[in-house]
Amino acid sequence: MGGCHAAGKRQRAITREQALAALADGIRACIHCRPDTELGGL
Repeated sequence: MGGCHAAGKRQRAITREQALAALADGIRACIHCRPDTELGGL
């Protein structure tokens, strides 16, 4: 979602569609910022 304190320098922007596809493919969401909840991927 951007701005996660746990990401450090390991972050890069992706589209909403890419994020939802990654979640659908089994990539685990960050337990700190919970982008799956923000994106409605639950």
